Amino acid sequence: MRAPPVQSRLNRIVLPVRTRRLLLRPPRRADLRVLVPLVGDWRVARPTTIPHPYSKKDGEEFVRSVHRKRRKGTDLTLLIFERAEGRLVGGTGLHRIDWADRRFELGYWVAPSEWGKGIAAEAAYAVCRAAFETLRLHRACATVYAFNPRSARVLRKIGFRLEGRDREHHRDGRKWVDVLRFGLLAGELRPPP
Repeated sequence: MRAPPVQSRLNRIVLPVRTRRLLLRPPRRADLRVLVPLVGDWRVARPTTIPHPYSKKDGEEFVRSVHRKRRKGTDLTLLIFERAEGRLVGGTGLHRIDWADRRFELGYWVAPSEWGKGIAAEAAYAVCRAAFETLRLHRACATVYAFNPRSARVLRKIGFRLEGRDREHHRDGRKWVDVLRFGLLAGELRPPP
């Protein structure tokens, strides 16, 4: 029996994904009015791969690429909304999905006004759980700049383990910075405290 096409595999995840406080769904063009200023904030862009400055044109290309990559079956990118008020508070996703080796890369960002509220850990746990339970993926990885200990704490909260440090792997302005590599196997995922 042949495996289903990769696109239909991603469709196994029922969207939106809901948690106690959050709703996670793919971005829409209508989200750009709020999304562009949030990710355009240097505090969001610096510890991520989000370009800075971030324009409406960048946002439009982002929305197109999200849907293109989902159709290809390589990524599932979701925006994070606070359920009670419906406010956009961040983003998360499964990236570079490798179906043959059953692994993916986890990514996330949260608006600075929402830092320290457990949003990143709650959203990251939800998408990892969907990846492991629904998609039957086996391993997740994530990278964090060494200057971002908050992000490393998010990963540790849900069971990720530090697996390595890539010295002077990235340029931050004129300075070289280290990147920390984290890994998580399906059986190691745990809900955040």
